[in-house]
Amino acid sequence: MAGLPVGEVESIKLEGTRARVTVRIRRDIPMFEDATLAKRSESLLGDYLLDLNPGTEMAPP
Repeated sequence: MAGLPVGEVESIKLEGTRARVTVRIRRDIPMFEDATLAKRSESLLGDYLLDLNPGTEMAPP
């Protein structure tokens, strides 16, 4: 979040043709119902990051 690490990938499992990624987010990071997690390319070498948007404060926690 904002370029700072706020969690880590706990596990990656294959479910059919899709991957299920389980992430652990620090407790001090407020998360709301409309939070999103997106995969983006970090470099041309095939490295990826997960971008966390914690959602809006108007949504339920």
